[in-house]
Amino acid sequence: MNPTILFDVGGVLADLGSPTAAMNLPYSDEHFWQAWLASPNVRAYETGRMPGHQALPAISRDLDVSDRGDFEQIFRQWHLRLFPGVERLIANLPDDIELLLLSNINPIHWQQLSGSTQIFDRFTHLFLSYELGIYKPEAAAFDYVIDMLDRDPADILFVDDTEANVVAARRHGIDAHQVNDFETLEYRLQYRQAS
Repeated sequence: MNPTILFDVGGVLADLGSPTAAMNLPYSDEHFWQAWLASPNVRAYETGRMPGHQALPAISRDLDVSDRGDFEQIFRQWHLRLFPGVERLIANLPDDIELLLLSNINPIHWQQLSGSTQIFDRFTHLFLSYELGIYKPEAAAFDYVIDMLDRDPADILFVDDTEANVVAARRHGIDAHQVNDFETLEYRLQYRQAS
């Protein structure tokens, strides 16, 4: 059976950057991430349960920036960009390796990112939270991937920047590793191919 690599997007293939700098928000990135990750409206938006025209104003309230104008326009200033070298790395992977994506992502970020590159044409499955309605580290996200692939989870290499997602994947028997930068990603893929 062909090797399979399951990638996260943000923090693995794409740089999340500084959201507060990109959107000119009046506090630190640490504060932003605490509010973003705690927001039920972010979760609803990124699982497709709430459309953007409803979710984004609600998210602006959760982030305490609802007084700063049209939040959709502000939010669109926060771009995810591929790490330098990612396109080359993906292009140079052997053709017999199956590439998959499993990402907690919203439609704006996905459209911006996927519209800026052709690397995702190489991927056989794009498991995007806003399309599937499931969210890492929920067990349902990994159950869905395993069911769709119909293969031994140990044959799947999963790389993600969040420890909770790695731990959840390992509970399902997936060969999961935390990756927080391009150098670690490159090492992990080379190690897997050599083993």
